[in-house]
Amino acid sequence: MRGAVSPPTTEKRKFSAGAGSAGRRATARSAKRRRGSARERASDLGQLGVLPVEILELVLLNLSVRDLGCVASTCSYFMQSGVVERVAAALLPTAPRSWALTLASRDSRLKAMHHCTFSERAERCAATVSLGAHHSACVIAQDNGQRNVVATFGRGFHGQLGDGGFESRFAPGFVDVTKRELDEFEQRALERDGEESMGVDTISLGGSHNVALTRRGDVVSWGLASSGECGHLGTTPIEVPAPRLVRGWMSGIKVSVVSAGASHTLAIGKDGDLYSCGRGRSGQLGHGHFQDAGPMRQLQALKDMRVVSAVAGGSHSICITSNGGVWAWGNCRYGQLGLGDLSFAAAAGWFQGVPWPCLVETFVDLPEPIVHMAAGGYHSMFVTGGGRMYVCGRGKHGALGIGRPRPSPSKLAYNMLMPT
Repeated sequence: MRGAVSPPTTEKRKFSAGAGSAGRRATARSAKRRRGSARERASDLGQLGVLPVEILELVLLNLSVRDLGCVASTCSYFMQSGVVERVAAALLPTAPRSWALTLASRDSRLKAMHHCTFSERAERCAATVSLGAHHSACVIAQDNGQRNVVATFGRGFHGQLGDGGFESRFAPGFVDVTKRELDEFEQRALERDGEESMGVDTISLGGSHNVALTRRGDVVSWGLASSGECGHLGTTPIEVPAPRLVRGWMSGIKVSVVSAGASHTLAIGKDGDLYSCGRGRSGQLGHGHFQDAGPMRQLQALKDMRVVSAVAGGSHSICITSNGGVWAWGNCRYGQLGLGDLSFAAAAGWFQGVPWPCLVETFVDLPEPIVHMAAGGYHSMFVTGGGRMYVCGRGKHGALGIGRPRPSPSKLAYNMLMPT
């Protein structure tokens, strides 16, 4: 019949049947492989194998970086599937100083998170020992690390040993910096958090004063207070021979970092605000004037930025903000601020120093950010994330470590006005 479709031949029927059979066998093998891999994954992960990957990631988000490393090294599935790396990438922004990292696509986020976490812990451990002009202090762990106390020794002429007296001590003596009268709010916090929360976390020593940071984020200070370096509110005696809580502007503010200079103090709140107090005759407080200031006050020039690190030197200060910027202010006589030509300061009438934070432009275009700093009496040092070190300031006696300058009748030839 015209237009009718002829039935397939026997050969075509055989081919069609064979093709369908092969397809079904391939599908069966694929399903078997999926079941096998699922069973293998389930056997590797135990009870976790029955969870969807999304739920598994939510579980891993609650682990510390150390536990994530243990998980990754215990079962190959976690690394091969990329689950651990995805979780580490999500947690990395919360790691301390992760903003300073520059990572390539091939770099492990888990290793980067490990580096940030443990380098910050190492730095905090280093902050448990500090030296003043003529005295020393260290944080001692007691009760299996449940409570930290301070041990001081050396000169006590200004009450800097914190024992209530003014005598020198030739052997370490313990100081309970939390043994003080607590207000009603602090009593409730102590009952809620436990007494161990009042222990000392870190300590920083100035010329003749001490600043300690408790585990709760409170600031406690004692020693010479003639220029307001202890940061106390109201009428403060010239010398504070016993630990005393810093109140005033700092009431209700939790602090993460403290740094004591020769006669001034810096403190970083956990929200990234920077505070200062003490001698300000070289502009080292950053408040725009050259006067001493007793109570802690926030630096208004940096109020819209998040400060992540700060150090106080002899009469100058340096800080790093979360965007990687390095800011310096205070005494600039020898170039310790790293600002180069300071004709702008003279034009503004700033002959004692620079009273406002100024951006150190040398570090703006570096391929790797500054992650650590140190401030001496008249010189400064900076370390990048890649391990390079820059120095500036007074080079007399070889303090900068960059070799002898060319023969010159001027002593200023030893100084470096810009980071080198």
